[in-house]
This record gives sequence, structure tokens and C-alpha cells, in this order.
Amino acid sequence: MLTREDLRFAVVALQFGIVDREEFLDALDASRRDARPSLMEDLIASGRLDEEARHQIERELQRRDSTVPELVDASPGSTSPDAERGELKGDVSSRLKRKHLHAEGALGRVWIVHDDTLGRQVALKELKPRYAADPDAQRYFLREAQVAGQLEHPNIVPVYEVGIQENGDLYYAMRLIDGRTLAQAIDEQHQRVASDAARALDLQALLEAFVSVCQAIAFAHSRGVIHRDLKPDNIILGEFGEVIVLDWGTAKQIATNTPSPETTSDGDSIVGTPAYMSPEQALGDDRQTDQRTDIYGLGAILFHILTGEPPHRQEIGESQTVALANIVRQPTPRARSRNHRVRRALDAVCSHAMAAKPSDRYSSAVDLARDIRCFLAGVPVSVYREPPIQRLARWAVRHTFLTQAMALLATLLIAVGMSIVVQSWQGSNSAGRLELMNLKSEAEELAFSINSKLKRLPSLVVLCGQLKSVSRLIDTKLEGETKKFEEARRQLAFDFAATIEGNPDIYQMMLIDAQTGRQFLSVSRAYNEQHAESSQNHLIISPPARLRVEEGRRFFDEPMSAESGTVFMEEVMLAGPGIAEGHDDVVGIGASQAIVSEKTGEKEAVLAILIDFDLAFPGVVTADPARAIYIVDRDGYVLFEPDPGPVTSLSEGTREKVQTVYPSLDPLFTGNSSEVAILGSTHGDQIIYGQRVVWDEDRPDEYLAVIATYSWDALLSSTERSRLIVMVLTPLLAMLAIGGSYLFSRILTRTASGQLGR
Repeated sequence: MLTREDLRFAVVALQFGIVDREEFLDALDASRRDARPSLMEDLIASGRLDEEARHQIERELQRRDSTVPELVDASPGSTSPDAERGELKGDVSSRLKRKHLHAEGALGRVWIVHDDTLGRQVALKELKPRYAADPDAQRYFLREAQVAGQLEHPNIVPVYEVGIQENGDLYYAMRLIDGRTLAQAIDEQHQRVASDAARALDLQALLEAFVSVCQAIAFAHSRGVIHRDLKPDNIILGEFGEVIVLDWGTAKQIATNTPSPETTSDGDSIVGTPAYMSPEQALGDDRQTDQRTDIYGLGAILFHILTGEPPHRQEIGESQTVALANIVRQPTPRARSRNHRVRRALDAVCSHAMAAKPSDRYSSAVDLARDIRCFLAGVPVSVYREPPIQRLARWAVRHTFLTQAMALLATLLIAVGMSIVVQSWQGSNSAGRLELMNLKSEAEELAFSINSKLKRLPSLVVLCGQLKSVSRLIDTKLEGETKKFEEARRQLAFDFAATIEGNPDIYQMMLIDAQTGRQFLSVSRAYNEQHAESSQNHLIISPPARLRVEEGRRFFDEPMSAESGTVFMEEVMLAGPGIAEGHDDVVGIGASQAIVSEKTGEKEAVLAILIDFDLAFPGVVTADPARAIYIVDRDGYVLFEPDPGPVTSLSEGTREKVQTVYPSLDPLFTGNSSEVAILGSTHGDQIIYGQRVVWDEDRPDEYLAVIATYSWDALLSSTERSRLIVMVLTPLLAMLAIGGSYLFSRILTRTASGQLGR
């Protein structure tokens, strides 16, 4: 069993040069395992320690015993609160003067001390009082000092000396690094990202520090040493760019397979920190750990840099056993799954370093560092195949002169093309505006004609309702005198025929019985010659064309329910045997009024007059194959086409709304707009004009609309078509040139800042 006195003797022997470091550590291992006598007995037996050297060591130990500094509790293994806080009264030695406590870990603590001989401040690390006499802790402590002392590298903390304090406790002095841990730097970086205050150089600085860590680990691997507990907390970033890897107590010598104390910071039997631990470490089989275990640890550090958190999470209330099992069973997380802003190249590097199988990882820390350097330099990394656009961007970076020449050529093409575009646009735009004015003129003429006829129609209905033949027919019907009724009916037919003859736009007049809803009389124009033989002047009395059922009901019901004298108007569509082939329907406007009997004072009949659009508007508009004019109802359905023009989805008889085909016309039907003019619509190739026609100012919601459209294609001659092609291609060239220039400048900017690689 290694005793405190054996340890003190061994340290002084090491300091006097009687034994070297390997012999010193072998003696400690042997004593700990009770494999052989103490170091002093072994040295005496081998003849390497004579009496004089032995007395010299004993005198040194007695001298140190007589000058032990006063401790709050200097007894071995003391765990008093003051001792745990490091309130030590006195100095380490006559040369090293204690100043203040700098940091504490699980087993040890670090002091800031002043070296009187060299006049500098150094860091002194010692075991906490509760572990000062623990052989395992002592071995861990000395192993850390030995490994760090052997690895002379700029990114590994140099150890100046290992010794025993005047109170008998072990210590080692090392370089003092003022700075912060990499974990603190990562937290600060991601806080700036969250507040949108981060800069590209912030991530670049962290990645450059990471490269330095990779170099330190690569050097350690070249000396046959693996760290096994790599994490941001074990890396110090100095104020002047220093990057130092600490905590080599869990290190393992691969070449000699020298074991190290198998403890975590929580005192478990597995080496490493679970949040950054590789699957083979989590299994607890130390024989599987090698340099690729450190590669995983480096990948875990890179993961933390990119995402702001370690790769492995331990949920609240979850035991460490479960957490370790999850590391083995669950897939290795991807950095982009935690932070979608991580660039794809870096995500690939991180994923490759943290592959679940050691054989799938980077073969060395040098290869990992090389890929990070490539990323910072704007060069493709070895584990990520970039998409074509990104390879093209890198080509532009490598061929700056050629790219600039192409951009200049594109600019010249744009200048030439834009001049053509301006001329073409001005010419076609002027032609478009002229045609829009023509459309507006045609539509306004048609709207005026519609409006004048519709405003005259109610007066005509009232006038016809006052005919003596109307009142006579109603009276004879009420009296029940059949003969007189037939005579009155013939007289009324003559009056209706005369009215139709005098008004060419009237298609039909009818008088309807208010009691039965049947027609007393209906006189209409004969479109079909087979019915003309029973008529005079091509007027027929029977059989009449009939309103569709629903429209007929409105023409009857509305006047019957309205106040006396009210004239009801509505767009109508008629069908019947009086309509010739090619005229399946008659579309127009109808007006009706209830007739009140002078004898009864009741509504006894309904008089209706129907206007046919075909008859009402002949020759109002000039035929043009490139133009279409429609009369539509207030819902947007086409009623009539005075100028059919090209066949479209709005052709007469379809049930598609004009505002569905031309959404720009929607305000004409849903808003307060009385007219809409569009030089270019969402349909893409039409000039459009629309105007409302309100026939009764007291009923503004009752209206028709006139819609006129003209095709852009008809405006374009062959020369104009060529200009149009140029007009289309030039903006595309402009977009390509502008996009290329933007991409080029973006590439250069991101390359300069080391951020290319998304």
C-alpha cells in the first residue's frame, strides 16, 4: 500500500535525480498494487541508493516538516469547509508564493502563485485536501503532470516542475494562461447569434481555435498519447490568441498501453464526459479506444461550436447509465438537425468525425484539421460533394478575370438590349393605349345605346298599360262575356303588333292573368318563317316564345308584390318554337308592370315588354376579328356578344364569369368602380375595358356591364414581334448579369470571411 511517507520519499528522490519519471511512476504503480517493497527499499536493494543519498533525502524531509505552513486543517484527507475553499495560510515553498485561488475542479484546484526566482506568475495545481492522501487521486495527478510535461507543443500547457509542498502534498507548476474556456466563448457566440449581433469573423475565430486543438491532439497522437476527455471546458483561449488543451489526467499511452485511472469527473468507472463521449467509451471497453476516439471528441467539440450545445443530452431525471446506453443505441445527431443555419460542408465534416463506427471516422486529427482549413479558405472539403451551382461559384472565384470579362460583356448586351426594349416598349405601349381608347369609345357608344333604350322601356310599359284595349280586355274578362273578351283580345293584339312594328328592338309583348298566371295574349316577332303565315307583317300571335320558368315567375311575382305603378326590369332569356334555327335563345331585357282594374281597384293583370339585344343593337359596333365585346349581367355572366370576335371561354352561352377569366375586372362587380381600364391584364395578352350600365338611379345594384377586349398580338407586326422577343430576352439577360454579379461579389465576400460552404 502506497503511504504518504513513501510518496514524499519518491518525490524528493525524483527531484534529486536519483530516479527518472518512468521509474518514479512504476514504483507508484507497484506500491499501489502491493507488488513489491517501497521505492526506498527497492533502491537500497538494487544498490542505487547509498547511505549518504538516503540521509540526504531524510534530512530534506525533516527540513520540510519543520517549515510546514499553517493550514486551516493540514491533516491528510481533511474535508473542512475552509480547506475545501482553499483558504491556505502560507506558501508552497520558499520560492513559490501563493497569491489567490484561480479555479477548482473535481479533484484538484489551481492557485496563482508568484515565482520569486524568475519574477513571474505561474499556475500551481494541487489535489483538494480530501483527495491529498488518496493513492488513485495521486496517481491521476502525477499522470496528468507527466503527460503534459512530455508533450511539448504550443497548444499544450507546459509543465515547469512537479514537486511536493512543505506540508507533504503534491503539486505541479505550469504556465498561467489568462483567458476563458472554449465553452464560454461558444456560449457568447451563440448569444450574439440569438440577438442578431453575430459576425462572420466570430465563427471563423472559433474554427481557427478548433484547428489549433486538432494540431495539439495530432501531436499527442504522434507521441502515442490519446486524451479521452476532449470537451470545450478543457480548452483555454488566451487573450492574445493562445489555444491550450488542458486536463491530461485521463490520457492513455497507446504505444505502451499504459493504463490511467478509469474515472470520470463524476467518479464513474468509464473514462470521459458523457455529453461528448464516443460509443466505444460509453461501452466501457478501454481496449477499443484509440486515436479515433479523440477524433470523435473533436467532432463533438465542433458540434458544440456549430450548434451551441453538446451532441449528447441527458434528460432531467435520467440516470447516467441510461444516458450512456443512448449514446450506443441512438444514431449520432447531425449538427443541422439542431441548427438549420449550419453550413452543409461543416455539417458533413462534423458528421464524418462523429461516425458511430471508428473505421468510418477521419483517420487522423490532421485530416480533420485539413478539412476545416479548406472550409475557411473557401475550398471544397473532402467529405462533402457540392452542388453544381456551388462548384460554378468556386470556379468564378478561381477565374476572377474571366468572370469579370463575362460580366462586362453581359453589361454591354444589356445596354444594347435595353435601348431596343425602350423603343419597342414605347411603340407597343403607344399602340396599346390607342387601342384602349378605341375600345373605350366602342364600349361607351354601346353603353349609351343600352342606357337610352333601357331608360325608355319603363315609360313604354306604363304607356302601353294605359291602352283602352288593355282595360277593355280586363273588364270583359271580369264580366265573363266570352264574345266581347275575344273581340277585346283581337283589338289588343292589333295594338301590341303596332307597338312592336314601331319599336324594332321589341321582340315580344304579353298580358298575363293575375289570377291564374296564364297569358291573356302574347305577340312576338317571327324569327321562324313557318309561323309567319298566321301573322301580319311577320308578327305572330300563337304560339309565342316563352320565358324560362324562373324568369317568368319573376316577371309575374315582382310586379304583383310591388307597389302599384312600379316597373320591374330584369335581363331575360327566351326560348320557344317562334325562334328560328341559329337563334336558340333570345337574350335581352324585359320590363313588367301590374295593371289595376278601374272597376275592382285590384291588380288583375301583368303587362310585360321584352327587348331583344340582337334587334336593339345592330351595327352599333364595328366587327373586328381581334376584338370581343360582351354585355354581361351583374354577376359577370355573358348575356350577349354584339361583336363576337375570336371564340373564347366567354363566348355566349357559357357559364364562366368574366372576372374569373380576367381577374382585373373584379372591382367592376365587387366594388364601387363604374369603369375599369387595363392596358395589360393578368391574362397576359389582352387590352381590356369595362363599364357599368345602370338603368335606374334609384336601384344602383341593378345594372349591366359592357366588356371590351383586344388581343395584343393584333398590334404587333413582324418587326414588333422581333422587338418583343428582344424585350423578353433582354430582361432575362439583365437578371442573369445582375444575379451573376451579385453571386460573384457574395462569393468573394464570403470567401474572405471564411463562410463559403453552405
